[in-house]
Amino acid sequence: MKTRQIHTMQAFAAAAIGMALTCVTTQAASTTPTTGTLYFTTFSGADRVHDVSFNFNGASFGLGSVVNIAGGNGIGADGLVFTADNNLAVGGQGNAVYKVDPNGVNPTTSVTAGGTDAYHMMVAPDGSIWSSGIPGTPASYNANATVNGTAHTIHNVAGGVVNLDSISWNTADATKAFYTSSGAAGNGTFGKLDLSTMIATPLLTSLPAAHGMTFDAYTGDLILFGANHVTQIDPLTGLVVHDATLSGSETFDQGTSDGKGHLYIASNSGDLLFLDISTSMNVAAPDYSSTQFLASSLDDVAPLSGGGSQTVPDAGSTALLLSLSVLGLGTLRLRFS
Repeated sequence: MKTRQIHTMQAFAAAAIGMALTCVTTQAASTTPTTGTLYFTTFSGADRVHDVSFNFNGASFGLGSVVNIAGGNGIGADGLVFTADNNLAVGGQGNAVYKVDPNGVNPTTSVTAGGTDAYHMMVAPDGSIWSSGIPGTPASYNANATVNGTAHTIHNVAGGVVNLDSISWNTADATKAFYTSSGAAGNGTFGKLDLSTMIATPLLTSLPAAHGMTFDAYTGDLILFGANHVTQIDPLTGLVVHDATLSGSETFDQGTSDGKGHLYIASNSGDLLFLDISTSMNVAAPDYSSTQFLASSLDDVAPLSGGGSQTVPDAGSTALLLSLSVLGLGTLRLRFS
């Protein structure tokens, strides 16, 4: 992990105002090529779970042809993570979580979530699977769940908020986490969440990117996605480090990091934003950026590393699994003050 200077509060404010990325390809100094397979969902259409190959050679980013994995049978699709047996757990938009074979077999099993909407999907350090609405009441499934008939627990949140979108764990301690809370268009609350008491403590309000969230092990920061913003937050202080505002009609939903300085961010407009921050470590000043249309009704992308990623990646490549991602398990830098 690279290091960087912690900014003052004045610098946080400056970074959060007036920084913009246009929806085009830009390049500065990129050094880390990567290739693999990206798993993603779309929130409408006949087929809603897909994958696509990608390649970044250090100078350009490209996408292959989209492969449809699952759909039909009334399946809804939103968040997705991998289960312990390397199947996809797909949030079904209603109170169901579907189990999908990533090799192309249609969903074979589902489990109701006790009346809570399952949109965003997350995996805790102990292997338990979590779901939540946008926003909604979170539910959890047993550790190392395969989803097939898995028991679940509804968690009523107390404190500053009662409904959550995303949860990201800050250490190997499955009881300590961060949360976001907003509607589908973003602009909400970011804060701490004690899962042993289910008390949420707001840290930032009226934050455009407080929707999807992932931990980036490369910078040691939380990356939030919402509205047309990508926001970088220092988990030690809970304050904004950098904020990128994209022009146009982007509505960012979920995203992930590969832990190597690359971010993959899905917009409901259908665009996939790729950011290389391997040198700058700054979402508002990336070394390289590319916005490409991926699929209509693009929703979530499954986690690349950490909880909810594939146990065994594709041979010779880095498997990219994009969604409301829970990354950075066991990272010492992430702790509450």
